[in-house]
Amino acid sequence: MFKLYRLRDFNALISDSFSFFKYHGKNYFKNYFIINGGILVVIALLTYLVTNVIFTSIGDFNSPGAQEMILNYFEDNVWYFISVGGLILLLLITLSLLNYSYPILYLKTLQDKQEPTVKDILTLLKSKAGKIILFPIASLISFIPLFTIIALISAFFVVTIIGIPVACIIIVAMGSWISLSFYDNITTNNGFFTSFSQGITILKNNFWANIGVSLIIGIVVFCIDLFFSAIPELLGSFTLLDETTDTSSISVILTIIGTTISVFVSYLLTNLTVISQGMIYYSYEESIHNRSLDSEIDLIGGERE
Repeated sequence: MFKLYRLRDFNALISDSFSFFKYHGKNYFKNYFIINGGILVVIALLTYLVTNVIFTSIGDFNSPGAQEMILNYFEDNVWYFISVGGLILLLLITLSLLNYSYPILYLKTLQDKQEPTVKDILTLLKSKAGKIILFPIASLISFIPLFTIIALISAFFVVTIIGIPVACIIIVAMGSWISLSFYDNITTNNGFFTSFSQGITILKNNFWANIGVSLIIGIVVFCIDLFFSAIPELLGSFTLLDETTDTSSISVILTIIGTTISVFVSYLLTNLTVISQGMIYYSYEESIHNRSLDSEIDLIGGERE
């Protein structure tokens, strides 16, 4: 049985980030694809179509007389491209919000129910929709000035070899801070600024373990995404050995497929990233409120009744 509330050191934070999917992966992803699957497929399809148009246009751009024709086509259909671009942006924002909030909602539902249903998660989603929408807006206002200052500091550190690890730590810490603030904002009744403050408190509580976990999970996610994105290119390297093959058209097709796979896999891997932050969040909650003991007392009391 997976224990949501428990004290976790560095090793436990890493292992629980993966063992969560061992115990709850089937139910978790079943609900995930029911809720997010439709939008995810649409975005993957749109990514394929957009990259196809872009790379086909680039290929045709070099042919005689094609430049003027393509430019005229874009000028004549400018509102069409703006509309399609707006639709894609809206879908990306919607999926990104759902994709990032889903693990948080699932873990919150898991507090009271071992196998959350789609209905449970959607009910919670409706009650938290306002916060989910307002948090990124408030974050843009609050975090961007801070990010700008920290980015300048990080850029200064990157100039030196010693400064590169420092810059990495700063960037990872900022990402974790935002994630933990979002966790607190959605999981509790706290307002934005209270959660903003709570996020840094949680991060500092076990700072080096939290930074280490965030960094390692980030590297794992990057490597997995890179692997799946590279598969079409690896397959293409064998196909291109045939001298009779049209290398330019195959390269375009493989690039389109690789981009589509990369987008799809990136959204899926976000779940691992957010769940790992959840392990940090609930470990902190256990250290402060000792909720696992309360649950055991309630369980014993229920058995006696």
